[in-house]
Amino acid sequence: MARRRKDTREWITADDAIFTGDDRYSLAAAFLDGFVDRTIGDSPKHQFKFLRPDGPEEAQAREALVQILRGLAKTFFDNAAGAPNPRSCAQLSLVFQKLANLFDGREGPHTPQRELVFKTRGSRRRPHRQRDQSIAWFMVREGAKDGGWDSTVEAARDRYGVSRATVARAWKKYGKVMASPEYAAMVSRVASRAPRLRD
Repeated sequence: MARRRKDTREWITADDAIFTGDDRYSLAAAFLDGFVDRTIGDSPKHQFKFLRPDGPEEAQAREALVQILRGLAKTFFDNAAGAPNPRSCAQLSLVFQKLANLFDGREGPHTPQRELVFKTRGSRRRPHRQRDQSIAWFMVREGAKDGGWDSTVEAARDRYGVSRATVARAWKKYGKVMASPEYAAMVSRVASRAPRLRD
């Protein structure tokens, strides 16, 4: 499972159920989409955060994403000759390589002239999709313990430090999908293939 521990703090991507078997995938996802910061101690709370710009964790996560993109570029290039549509494979390889160059912070012969910048969409406060997905996934796991709806809602409120309305919104938007047998089967399939994702 992809995690990073530091003293009494632990961080993990909101899509932790999906990213198993290789730390790079969780690091890349945290870089692109943020993570849930779980403070361990007297009052554990789960808060959604982004990696600190230019911090050591962001550099590590950026490098993980670059490795994944370059690996995909190589895979598509190497398999182009035997593919049903070799031209598409070669073109995808080029796209992945150019994406890797955009995210690679090092200067070099392939450094693009354009810079990719992350910024928050819109000016108004928006619900945190990642946090809400994490709440819904927590409720699916807790609900499987047959503790009852009210106790599951209270556990989610305590864990994430949010209101009952936020928990209800997260469940309404994501919980029913995550509780479905199809979602469980998809998570199981991805997890079973995770060791094969390693280089």
